[in-house]
Amino acid sequence: MTLLASSALQSLPDPTVIESPDFESLLSEVKQDILRFAPELKDAMELESEPASKIAQAIAYRVMHERHLANSQALALMLAKAMGPQLDHLGSLPFIQTSRKVLREEDKSQNPPLPAEYENDTEFRARLQLALEGYSTAGPIGAYIYHGLAAHQDVKDIAIDAPTFSRYKVPAAVAATLPSHTLLLTTDYDAGLTNPTPGDVAITVLSRKGNGKPTSEVMKAVSLRLNDNAIRPLTDRPRLRPATIVNYRVRAYVWFYPGPDAAITIAEAQRKTEHYTEERQLIGHDVTLSGLHAAIHVPGVQRVELVEPSSDLDISQQEASNCLSIELINRGTAV
Repeated sequence: MTLLASSALQSLPDPTVIESPDFESLLSEVKQDILRFAPELKDAMELESEPASKIAQAIAYRVMHERHLANSQALALMLAKAMGPQLDHLGSLPFIQTSRKVLREEDKSQNPPLPAEYENDTEFRARLQLALEGYSTAGPIGAYIYHGLAAHQDVKDIAIDAPTFSRYKVPAAVAATLPSHTLLLTTDYDAGLTNPTPGDVAITVLSRKGNGKPTSEVMKAVSLRLNDNAIRPLTDRPRLRPATIVNYRVRAYVWFYPGPDAAITIAEAQRKTEHYTEERQLIGHDVTLSGLHAAIHVPGVQRVELVEPSSDLDISQQEASNCLSIELINRGTAV
């Protein structure tokens, strides 16, 4: 999912399915329609206090409401905008056939019973976007990601890579000593694999549990899924590895403008920072100082001095970050 992220979906503007003019323009159209059938109401239509004018306003408001409702219903049918049950229905389409992951089964033995926990809309939407890739039998990146994510409910992210090789030109004197039809290759890029060979597919797995390192159960489930004869191309050799976890801490001094209780502001900065670090906990997603500054700089914050980390965390396609703690220290007002 690292290479085929669905972030582009979120940046799409809302389409205008039905034209939705402003209220005054719509009211003018309604009044013109009424006067076409009852021109004697012309004077009444010019006074807002007249019953006929109020009826025209009610009609215009109702038409505007219905158009907005139609727009909302149309948006719910689009992958980028659908949420909750609407997204589940998109997943049930015959050419998609992808259901939401159950992260935790319902536990009726508890009092009160614990409800089932499901995959959130953001992650489910990303898998739906990849669903058609799963039909391919040629081994594209998207197909590996789709099937890898579907292998186990604890799989949070998958990254795909592959080594590259070039033919080694053997000197004639050496070639004469080799068996006929011998082909020697040199590794141009190893994709982080030990002793890579042609056909290797490097598959990095990140878990949603703990610090992100997948358990043996998760790795086995992904391996079984990707080595299924109906999924794995004949010439491919999937080689799985857990993501290397890069731990870090966030520590910052925060100054505030005079005003409301700073505790409220720092709580919001804490929430935004937690959201940023969770959002970056994916394979190959860097943690940047600019991103942390933006998260901490909520309204009411005057200045931020980051102590940790001291520089950007460059996360490779074999790594994922894990934030151990967030400490925002109140240094009072700076004005």
